[in-house]
Amino acid sequence: MGITSNGALKRDDNDNPVMGGTSSADNATIINASFDPVTRRLLTDNSGGGTGTVTSVSVVTANGFAGTVATATTTPAITLTTSVTGILSGNGTAISAASTTGSGAVVLANTPTLITPVIGVATGTSLAATGVLSTGTNGGTGGQLTLNGATSGSGVLKVAAAAGAGIVFQLPSANGSNGNVLSTDGAGVTSWAAGPAASLTVGSTAIASGTTTRILYDNAGTLGEYTITGSGTVVAMATAPTFVTSITTPSVLATSNDSGALGASGTAFADLFLASGGVINWAANNANITHSSGILTVGAGEFRITSANVGTNADSVPTLSSTSTFTNKTLTTPTLTTPVINGASTGTGVASAATASTLMQRDSNGNTNINTLFEGFTTTVTAAGTTTLTITATYTQVFTGSSTQTVKLPTTSVPQGAVYQIINQSSGAVTVQSSGANTIVILAGGTNAIFTAVVATPTTAANWSGLYYGDIIASGKSLTVNNTLTLAGTDATTMTFPTTSATIARTDAANTFTGASTASAWVLTSPTITTKISPTSDDGAPLGDTTHNFSDLFLASGAVVNYANSNVVLTHTSGILTLGTGTLKITTPTNTTTSVVTIDGTQTITNKRNQPRTASSTTASTLTPDLSSANVYFRTTQTATLTINAPTGTPVIGEVITIYVDSAGAQTLTIDATYKVFGAAFPAATTAGKTFMMQAQYNGTDWKTTWANAI
Repeated sequence: MGITSNGALKRDDNDNPVMGGTSSADNATIINASFDPVTRRLLTDNSGGGTGTVTSVSVVTANGFAGTVATATTTPAITLTTSVTGILSGNGTAISAASTTGSGAVVLANTPTLITPVIGVATGTSLAATGVLSTGTNGGTGGQLTLNGATSGSGVLKVAAAAGAGIVFQLPSANGSNGNVLSTDGAGVTSWAAGPAASLTVGSTAIASGTTTRILYDNAGTLGEYTITGSGTVVAMATAPTFVTSITTPSVLATSNDSGALGASGTAFADLFLASGGVINWAANNANITHSSGILTVGAGEFRITSANVGTNADSVPTLSSTSTFTNKTLTTPTLTTPVINGASTGTGVASAATASTLMQRDSNGNTNINTLFEGFTTTVTAAGTTTLTITATYTQVFTGSSTQTVKLPTTSVPQGAVYQIINQSSGAVTVQSSGANTIVILAGGTNAIFTAVVATPTTAANWSGLYYGDIIASGKSLTVNNTLTLAGTDATTMTFPTTSATIARTDAANTFTGASTASAWVLTSPTITTKISPTSDDGAPLGDTTHNFSDLFLASGAVVNYANSNVVLTHTSGILTLGTGTLKITTPTNTTTSVVTIDGTQTITNKRNQPRTASSTTASTLTPDLSSANVYFRTTQTATLTINAPTGTPVIGEVITIYVDSAGAQTLTIDATYKVFGAAFPAATTAGKTFMMQAQYNGTDWKTTWANAI
């Protein structure tokens, strides 16, 4: 068998292994032996020029081969066999199996196709390949090319996990110039291009290069430069940037609404500096604090301090619910709810004398001076029914009509000294009882009475003191009584006096006058009048004269003093004189504890209650205060748009009206322009589930008003 000098099998031009040897004739001539690839028979080549006849052929087992010969004497066919498995490898003397890895056919063509080969560490300096070099598998490990440095380190080229389809980058044919960058035409062909110029143009905006203290920023889609101030080498653009010095000029914005904080617990800002007129705005103007010269104003919302954080020193800010002490403070038109005032109040707005437009204060004796006290007033039409008063009833109760009526005085929460006036303008009688149905007095038509509780929570007739005004004196007339006078007789009888001045004298021993009697300068000693004494004509005679005064006038229980045919009537009931019609005037009032209070007198009222006049109504589209009937108005369950009109009637300076509106839902609110508001403008609507309250005081021109909308 032919073996080359390097130990490989010798092959012919068809790459078939050949065998050969030298001629036995001269031991020098080369004789080759070939095998038929189909029959595997040995073919001879007589190119050596020898001749002869083969008489015997055999195969000697050696160098890993064995063989057999068929028809050795005629047409011998040699069959070679070997026990070596794999690729044969020769070493010059023998063959053996070469070391291999992987599986598949051995490809020895000029352009072999390698199926998923594993290439180990190369011993050469390069790896040459033609065609497409593919690495990695989809669904497995992505392909990558590792390039090791000549001394140390390595770099990796790889594509994304989802690399797309058919992405090809064709490298330029030259190395390019200094400063060039690799540019693509979008179709995978790359070329060398000049690097960035001295400026950067984004869209239509040119960005200067090399300008210090500037950063790039996106302004509504346009890229621009922004000048920064301060020092340092890092611009903080993290989620929670740290500013080491001041931030000037630019706005600091959160990435989205309610998404960022200025500072944090443990990393707070040292100070906050805002310019003159600066505004701190919460929740899109839901609440804000605005600065003006020396003033911080809560423009929207309200400012609250929790009770746990309200201070008690002189500089603390008080709250509605805090317990704070005001020192040397002036409150302008305040609304005080159950205030506690310690010590005497001072200032021009407080006076113990009867002074217009001031708060009323008791003097050092506990007395109070007022000009006029306007009591509450309620009118009821008699209907043979019962009117039960409560602690909220007005001071004056007037009964009109032509029927009778029973009035029960209140008991619950009534303090000692509480006073009520009952005026009967009805033609029927009005019976006044205690809460326990005990009759105190019966008011005849045209009479009135004043009732004073002598104990707290009165329930019986004895718990009340009644002053019954049952006498009726004609207008312009008066009755002077200097002594106790008792008039007795039949109810509803009339006594007529002479028309001229005369002295009433007795006519007999029984002191009985009969018929019309005329007497002159009579002196009657204890006369008894069985019917009446009358002048000869209306307004024709007095009882006594300037030098002959009666010492006393005694009138029976229920007696009436009637002036000018009931123009003024003074009626008596048990312990009470009631002026049923007309007006009782005292020209020179005094200021003793038993003095009668007059409208224009300067007097002190002690332990008396000023009962306000009130009016209540349910939902309606308007509310018009009537000064002639009430000063406090309650509108309950308002369920419609409401307009509050200007008051009707004639106001007096200092007069006050109060309006309460309860709304289950928010209702549109319109308030007449005669109400001039203090502080914030009137609300456009009521608050659901809350009470709108406004209080107005007349100043001679309009009504100065305060309000609250969340009670």
